[in-house]
Amino acid sequence: MTEQDLLYQAERVQTSGPDSEPLLSRLQRRQQQQRQELLLIIAVATILLGGLLWHSLIYSRTPDYAMKQILESLESRDSETFDRYVKLDAIMLVAFDDLTTTLFNYDEALTPETHRSFLDFYQRIKPQLAHGTAETIRRYVASGEWTLPSGQDLLKGRQLGIDYDRFLERSQLRNTEFVALDSVTVNVDKTDEAVAKVKIRDKYTDVYFALQVLLERQSDGHWSVIALENYRDYLSVVTSIQIAAITAYIEATQPVVDEYNDRFLDQRTRFRNIVRQGRPLGDSQIRQVKQLILGETIPDLKSRQEKLNSFDIRAGSQYLSSLRRQSTELSIAAWLHLIAGLEKEDYGELNLAETLHKQMLEVDLRIEDIINHSIVSQEMPVVP
Repeated sequence: MTEQDLLYQAERVQTSGPDSEPLLSRLQRRQQQQRQELLLIIAVATILLGGLLWHSLIYSRTPDYAMKQILESLESRDSETFDRYVKLDAIMLVAFDDLTTTLFNYDEALTPETHRSFLDFYQRIKPQLAHGTAETIRRYVASGEWTLPSGQDLLKGRQLGIDYDRFLERSQLRNTEFVALDSVTVNVDKTDEAVAKVKIRDKYTDVYFALQVLLERQSDGHWSVIALENYRDYLSVVTSIQIAAITAYIEATQPVVDEYNDRFLDQRTRFRNIVRQGRPLGDSQIRQVKQLILGETIPDLKSRQEKLNSFDIRAGSQYLSSLRRQSTELSIAAWLHLIAGLEKEDYGELNLAETLHKQMLEVDLRIEDIINHSIVSQEMPVVP
């Protein structure tokens, strides 16, 4: 029976007696309620459809959305999304010039001619360094860890004539953290450009800085970051503080370094005299080497590190301090594996000792670079 039939029957009932009025009223209210529910469903569907269209056609093509995607991709380790909204290779080519300019601004020992020659050298290796650093950032986005180049990568070690780890450290990338997205503003004159102001913090110096991120509308309508407009200013602020801290730290630790230099020099001389007595080493030589290493060298390495750890590490000198600890740990490990290799005639242990020793030398070269490029210069500790 249709709704009209029900209404017709209701009207017949209505004429038959006074009790038929409530039934008609209920049927009318039900019909009105059904109309209201239908209108509500249509309204909700319209809002949802409009929201989806707004998100897909409008909001997703705004610089605000691009910045939101970048920040979310960093949290979720989504390197593919990050790469879509950040033009890393283009950014690094510009940032490279900012960094290399800042590298030598605080080195008072450089003459103008040397300064120019260094800049010329860095310009020659700019493509490799810029691209390699972009790849390093991509690995960080994907893993959350800063890993150095390996294998046949040109940036491994010092193959390009520089220490890439030190170069990366001076970029401040590893010790900079995101704090907040302050604003995103589209350029009034150039509507295809926008600037996002991002608050960042240098973890070493506790400096807060408003980084200006330049975005550009791409051909498909989405926005991408193409440059860091005031990156050089950030480097200048942080570097000046770090150099002052490093200089103060070097001066404060100088007496400890001098104290142990003489000991390590004497131990190195005695070590060489022992091994010169004949190859392969005999039992007596191995006992002497073991006694020297376990009785003097390793205890002195530990003692020196304990004294260095007791100094107040000012904001900016953490990297140098951590390198010294790393050098000590590698040196101790190398000596222990050397002893194990000699006692067991185990070439695996001996090869591991050599590998660790080379790693220690790389760290010591890094330490020496930092000290030589600081205002105060000092001699590095000598170990056997």
